Amino acid sequence: GETAPCVVMEHVRQDNTVVEHCIRDAHPGHSFTLIEFFSISCSACRENLPILTELAMEIGGNTTTRLVSIDRSRMAVLDYIEQNR
Repeated sequence: GETAPCVVMEHVRQDNTVVEHCIRDAHPGHSFTLIEFFSISCSACRENLPILTELAMEIGGNTTTRLVSIDRSRMAVLDYIEQNR
C-alpha cells in the first residue's frame, strides 16, 4: 500500500535523444509498473519479449510496462530495437 520510490531511468527515443524520468511519475493514474530487465545477448530474454508484449496488452489499463536493457553498448541495443520492431 505504500508509494514506490522514484526510479530514475534514461529513455532513448527513436531519434536517439535521451530523456531521464521517474518511472513512478511517468504515467499518472497507473497503479502498477512491470519492469523487465533483459540483455540482447540472452536468448531466454529475447524469447520472453513476445510474451511480455502480449502480457502488456492483456493487463494494459492501469499498468505500465517497461523493458530495461542491462547491455553496456547503447548502439547495440538501438540496433537490436531497429532490427526487431
